[in-house]
Amino acid sequence: MIVSMIQWGDRSSATSAQVDPESLEFWSIWLTHERAIYQSCLRWMGNAADAEDALSQVMLKAKAKLSEQGKIRNYSAWLQQMARNLCIDVHRQRRRRAVGCDVLEEVAPAAPGKSRADNPADYVLQQELQEFWRGAIAALPPKLRAVMVLRVQQDYSYEEIADQLDLSVANVRKRVSQARHILRRRFADYECG
Repeated sequence: MIVSMIQWGDRSSATSAQVDPESLEFWSIWLTHERAIYQSCLRWMGNAADAEDALSQVMLKAKAKLSEQGKIRNYSAWLQQMARNLCIDVHRQRRRRAVGCDVLEEVAPAAPGKSRADNPADYVLQQELQEFWRGAIAALPPKLRAVMVLRVQQDYSYEEIADQLDLSVANVRKRVSQARHILRRRFADYECG
């Protein structure tokens, strides 16, 4: 998907045929190192959802900083260090906020007809949480809501969401990350009551 964007430019404008050389350079570098950066983020963050969020943030930060940096001799080391620092920052922020929900999918609504509750008290709590999450997801901006409904409620992969909504995988990851950020804040406010 990213390669086709590089080759054809902006999809919304059929007349834009050129992509700036800095963008081509960045995507060439990024695609070469993306898998290794993801593996590092996964090791540092401990779960796939947070690793994908971190990977998206590293990609955005690296794209913005590439033109600011002087000559970079080792792109792999530069990207790895950026990913490491970002993961450390995420862990620090979590410790400061102490939000009770690290993995959104653990407390988000289960698929229709499935229940995670073993006893009546857990069932009531689950129902309350499901109501909260349905409302919180419904209150997201439309672009973020569409992605989160497919990701959390329909359990689609990033690639399936990208195909379904005709977006790049990087854009899907960015939108999921933005939606999770909003939902985590709302959940923290909800827990504090």
